[in-house]
Amino acid sequence: MLPPVRPAVGGQVSIVPYLRYGHLIVLIDGTVFLWGGCNDTEAACNVLYAFDVNTHKWSTPQVSGTVLGDWNKPSACVLGKIIYILGGI
Repeated sequence: MLPPVRPAVGGQVSIVPYLRYGHLIVLIDGTVFLWGGCNDTEAACNVLYAFDVNTHKWSTPQVSGTVLGDWNKPSACVLGKIIYILGGI
């Protein structure tokens, strides 16, 4: 079993994505982006998470344009600094 998420300094709870499968992960310039997927207790997720490999901190970056709905099992590729999401259900 994983240890519980502890509050960060100052009492603010860290932004940590829930356990999931059927998600996509890509790496761009030292940042791991996580999107989509679901688990057995939560619905599919459309929140974009970013993990900085240098600071080991999660964040939810601002996105613009059309926000995709909840998706499970998408694929992705990266061209430059753009993430292209393909397929999924």
